Formats: sequence, C-alpha cells, structure tokens
Amino acid sequence: MLTDLVINPFGAHLADMLAVAKAADGADVGAVWVTDHFSGNVVDAPWSRDPFVCLGAIAAMTEHVDLGVLVANVTNRHAVQLASGINSLQSLAPGRVRLGVGSGAAPDSRFSVEHDMVDKDLGDLATRQAMLRNTTALLGEGVLLGKDPWEVGDYVNGALHEGCAATQPFSPSRT
Repeated sequence: MLTDLVINPFGAHLADMLAVAKAADGADVGAVWVTDHFSGNVVDAPWSRDPFVCLGAIAAMTEHVDLGVLVANVTNRHAVQLASGINSLQSLAPGRVRLGVGSGAAPDSRFSVEHDMVDKDLGDLATRQAMLRNTTALLGEGVLLGKDPWEVGDYVNGALHEGCAATQPFSPSRT
C-alpha cells in the first residue's frame, strides 16, 4: 500500500514544495496533494499558493507520483474554472491527476476566515451541497472537460454525491 503526501502551501516557498515533491516521486508515495485555500490566514500564515500553479510545476518535475488538489472548494471555484485547471494539469501529467472536491467550509469554521476577508456568503449546508452536486454532475458528464461522458471514467462516483471527494485518477485529455 502506498502512502499519499499532502503539501500545505501556507507560507511555503515553491522551491521547497518542489523539492519535497521530487523526493516523493522517488519514494513509495502514491500521490502528492496540495490543499486549496486562497489565504494563509486560515492557519496564521502570511500567504497561500494556488494549488494548480504548484501542481503544474510539480508535474513538470516528476514522472511517477500522482498529483491532486485536496480539496477544491466549489464555493470558491466555479465548475468551469475547476475543469480548466484539471484539464491543464492532466495535459502535463496524463493519467496521474486526481481531484478532490468539496462543498466548502461551514460559515463559523476556522476556514471561513478567508471568505470573511472578501465578504463572501458561504450559504447554508444545503446550498453548498447543491453546488457540489451541480459541479460534480457537470464534471461527471464530461461537459466541462470537453469529453463524451463514457470517456471521463469512474473518477466521479456515488460518494461524490454524498459530499465526499473523488480520488480516482482522471483519464488523459484529448487536447
């Protein structure tokens, strides 16, 4: 059984993140995940890095380890933006891309501070779950990835519709 590695981008320097990922590529690591937060304030850090930019750089420096976003928040990332990021990433690392999606933080959780900063209403649980179902349906149908539904594969499963994250690798993009 392989172990996955989560690299938190809070206050991190990209060069350090790349060094860790490169070491993971040569070890028995199944996947390298980068968390998706736009502010370091959630953990009292000075900044956070964009996970897709970090994973694109990691993809260019690795050959074996899978790469994933943990967890893309559908409250922050529109389905079109998410599909574009994943499609771009899989063009750099065909067959190695994983995607975790979630409904977002509860309004009074420690992660809601980044939404308070930009005066964004998170909505109630039912609203966030509806956004998650809509996003996963669009991704699952292949609509936003420019694919026929049967080509997308099994990365979207029943668990997604229960509010959990997908962890199966994406199929390589045609583009």
